[in-house]
Amino acid sequence: MKTILKSIILTAIIFAAASAESKDVVVARVKNKTVTLSAIKNLHEKNQMEQIRKAPFDAVFRPLRDQKVLELLLEEAKSTVDLSADEEVLKLMEEARRAIELQLFLKRAIEKRITDAKLRGLYTELTQKMKNQKELEVSVIVVSNGSQAEKVLKELNAGKDFGSVAAEYSLEPEAKKNKGNVGYLLEAAIGSALGEDVLSALKTLKDNVHSKKSIAMKDGKHLIVRRGNSRAAVIPPFDQLKPQLKNLYAQKALMEYVDELSKQIDLKVYTMTGGDDVFKSLSSANQPA
Repeated sequence: MKTILKSIILTAIIFAAASAESKDVVVARVKNKTVTLSAIKNLHEKNQMEQIRKAPFDAVFRPLRDQKVLELLLEEAKSTVDLSADEEVLKLMEEARRAIELQLFLKRAIEKRITDAKLRGLYTELTQKMKNQKELEVSVIVVSNGSQAEKVLKELNAGKDFGSVAAEYSLEPEAKKNKGNVGYLLEAAIGSALGEDVLSALKTLKDNVHSKKSIAMKDGKHLIVRRGNSRAAVIPPFDQLKPQLKNLYAQKALMEYVDELSKQIDLKVYTMTGGDDVFKSLSSANQPA
């Protein structure tokens, strides 16, 4: 009886999965190949461009679908030509292979130099720099133009909740989802993250107050900013910052590695006229003359 029951349950699961799969909408056909809605959603979720990943799916559906269709059209046209032994293809493949090997070799060489001890040293440096610094809780509403900004400001000045207005009007997907809240930002980093005009506006505002005027951005959009609470800079634990510390230290590790190679391997450089010259590694190239 148990065996029969297990068989029935397994059959039901397989049937349910097959039914769900069969309901996947076909959004394009190229000869005998189909493009499904789930495939386009996957392109959206895993897209290399952050701007596309953050955009609403319905806003990017058609461009992503047509991109996939173009890919299948080209593959279909290419299938009529055999390029496997083509000299140009083989040359490009060899160049790509060498570039990939070099990139992987360099990646592994750098990773060997990024130790916890070095990262903890960098963490200590950052901790010292962040002492006595302040963080501001920032919220923003991004709209398409000045007239839209005036409409938003009118509602805010009438006492409407900033978060509700941000959820209704803001064009920035993440901020819209979080009711405008960007989180706590280090005051010294706000200028580079959001722009010097935003930093200036935040400095003039008291806690829990929004700007009375919108800030024009370079792309023509307008931004209304709100300063929430302020606090002493909070330094996350080492383990939480470790991925960012690795990225920060990677450039230094690369410079160190190139310096080592230039000293270990017989190396000569010359001027355009054939005279002796000096090789400048990445680190020395960044030093003032």
